[in-house]
Amino acid sequence: MQTDAVIDRAITTALEAETRIEKGTFVANALQHHIASMVRGLLLLDRQESDAYETAGVEEPLRFESGGWKFNGKIDRIEKTPGGEIIITDYKTGEFKKMGSTLRKRVLATLDEGENSDWQVPIYLSGYRDKDRKRATAFKHYVVQPGEDPFHIKLFVGAASDELPPEAAGGGGKYKRYSYVLTSELEDIMDVAESVAGQIFGERVDFPKTEFTSRCRNCFFSRLCGREA
Repeated sequence: MQTDAVIDRAITTALEAETRIEKGTFVANALQHHIASMVRGLLLLDRQESDAYETAGVEEPLRFESGGWKFNGKIDRIEKTPGGEIIITDYKTGEFKKMGSTLRKRVLATLDEGENSDWQVPIYLSGYRDKDRKRATAFKHYVVQPGEDPFHIKLFVGAASDELPPEAAGGGGKYKRYSYVLTSELEDIMDVAESVAGQIFGERVDFPKTEFTSRCRNCFFSRLCGREA
C-alpha cells in the first residue's frame, strides 16, 4: 500500500508539471504508465540492495577546479553506507546496453578519447568531496527501463585492485553488476580532461581551410572560420 501511494504521488507531480498536455489524453495516459513503471522499477531495485544506506544528498551541484579549469555537474543522489562510505548515484532510465565489467573499459577509454568514452563517471569521482573533504568510494548507476528488470552497476574506487572487495571483479547476479577503477587511473583521466578543456576553451589556433566550400554547409566548425553561409 505504501509503495502504491509513492507511485501515485510521483505520477501526480509529473503530470502537474507537464503543462503541454491535458489530463486524460493518450499522451497523458502513456506518460502515467511510463512513470509508474519507472517508479516501481526503482523501488524494486532499492529493495534488492543488501547493504543499508542513507540518502545524504539529492540533485547535489558539483563544482571544482582542476588544472586551471572549472568543471560543473549535478549528482542525482549521494548515498552513505553505515560504515561511512560515500557512493555517487546516477539514474539511467533509457537503454543502457554496455554494463558490467565494460563500465571500466568505458571509463578508461576516456584516456584515448574513444567512441565509448564515459567522462561523467571519472570527473564526478575525481571532483566530489563531502563536507569533511571525504572522497566517494564508488559510483553506482541505477538502470531502470520500462518493461525490463531494473539493475545497478557499481564501480568501486581503490588504490590497488587487490584492496577492492571481491565483487569488484565482476558479476553480481540479476540485479547487481560490479567493476572497479583505480585512483591513479582517475588522476590520469583528469590530466586528459584538463588537456581537452584547454583545446576547447584555450587560445584559438588557425587551421588550413578547405578549397571545397560546398563541404562547409555541414561542417560543425564553420563558425570558427567564418564560413557559416
